[in-house]
Amino acid sequence: MPQKRFILDYMEKITTSPFTVRLEPDLRRALEDSARKNGNSLQVEVANRLRQSLGMLTDNDERIRQIARETALELIREEFKQGRQLAASG
Repeated sequence: MPQKRFILDYMEKITTSPFTVRLEPDLRRALEDSARKNGNSLQVEVANRLRQSLGMLTDNDERIRQIARETALELIREEFKQGRQLAASG
């Protein structure tokens, strides 16, 4: 899957440094819920929101998100298809 390779290559180029932040429990829960809903880790969710608030999301970042969504949907469709085939044969 060339799209998957593109994402992996991009992720290898990213470097991060630790940054500790104290959050109220309700804010942390909201971020965790949002991350889960978006299929992100908490770190990725927070970083994406910070980039967005600073106007730093690039076209490349949006393209990666689009590819990730398409890839996830493709995998989900395949799982459902296999599940239906198993149900029909069993």
